Amino acid sequence: SYTAGRFSFNVPAGRCETCQGEGFVAVELLFLPGTYAPCTACHGARYNPETLEITYRGATIADVLGMTVDAAAAFLADVPAALRRL
Repeated sequence: SYTAGRFSFNVPAGRCETCQGEGFVAVELLFLPGTYAPCTACHGARYNPETLEITYRGATIADVLGMTVDAAAAFLADVPAALRRL
């Protein structure tokens, strides 16, 4: 059983520890300014594999967070608390 904290990329329970929930990692380049690249562990999803196994109506938390506001509002139309926030 998971708590709501599992779905926050700000806490260790559910986030990708490689990128600390950022979705990207800093890449230091010799003789050039550093840059950022998608995390090689989560591929930008920000969550660990165990969290991404959990779906709601076929979508992971990363899928929902990647939706536009309109798409998320339609997807979460039956969740009043989420719909109010959107």
